[in-house]
Amino acid sequence: MHRSAWVTAVLFMGMSLVYAQPARPAQGSGVNWIWLNEGDPAAGRPVETVYFRRTFTIDRPVQKVVDEGTL
Repeated sequence: MHRSAWVTAVLFMGMSLVYAQPARPAQGSGVNWIWLNEGDPAAGRPVETVYFRRTFTIDRPVQKVVDEGTL
């Protein structure tokens, strides 16, 4: 790699760190958290797969219909 490419890469990485914004928790009255009430997580529960389901309505036109999503 040429020296100018290294300098550009280092500057780009430095700029991305300077302009990165920390994530903020969502604010507002429309926020709903999904919790799994399984007791104390520090009590040595075994690791398992947990599935959450939420139904919602999109009340506006969409260009492409998608029937599933993941977070």
